[in-house]
Order: sequence, then C-alpha cells, then structure tokens
Amino acid sequence: MSHCNKTMTSIQRRSLQKAGGAMGLTVAVTTGSRMLAERGHPSAPVAIAVALISLLPIVYVIAVAAKYLASEQDEFIRMLVVRAMLWGFAVTMAGDAIVGFVSEFSPMHLPLSLLNADLFFAGTGIAFRLLQRRYR
Repeated sequence: MSHCNKTMTSIQRRSLQKAGGAMGLTVAVTTGSRMLAERGHPSAPVAIAVALISLLPIVYVIAVAAKYLASEQDEFIRMLVVRAMLWGFAVTMAGDAIVGFVSEFSPMHLPLSLLNADLFFAGTGIAFRLLQRRYR
C-alpha cells in the first residue's frame, strides 16, 4: 500500500486514513450489531441505540469526504473522487436490488443491508483506482 501513497498529498493521505478508520469502525459496529441480533431480539431502546451508533461512522466519513472535496485544489482529482463515490453508490444500490429480488423469491436471508456502508466504501475505493488508472 505504500506504493499507492507515493503520489498523495498530505490532505489526501489524512483523508484516506480517516476514511479507513471509519470503515474499520463500520465493520466493528456491523459485526457487533449482528452478534447482538443473533443473541435474541433486543429491546426497542437498545435497537435504537445500536442504529444510532451504526450511523456515526457513516456520517463521519461523509463529513471527511466533504471536507476533503472542499480543500482539494486539483479539480481533476476532485472530479475523480466524486465519480468514484457515484460508482460506489451504484454498486451499493445494485447489491441491494439483487438481494431484494433474491429475498422475495427465496427463503434464503441475505444480510446485505448491514453491509451497505462497507460495500459503498469498497466500491468507491475500487472505482477510484480504476478511474485513476484509466486517465493515466
């Protein structure tokens, strides 16, 4: 990964580190909420608290992305980041559509809704690298 960071500016590196931390927090919260749900049905206040806690890393990464986009001087890089985020959103929506369709016609339960943020972050990161490679 150090090869990827050679051409990054300090604001890009810091934003990526913050987004990576938020992604790790999202995975931890997703895993914890899944384990809580498997133990039994939590009470309404606990379910609301878990839902609010799972929202925090997502709001944080959106704030990091907004701050990064506002401070990025290179308009081309800014456009690539926005396009990558759109692709990440598209991958997430496509995954939800597939899971929704499979859930309607199959007794199999697929917990993709818990992984939406993870899928968005991964899709955005992969799309950014592909877009970056395309324009080299």
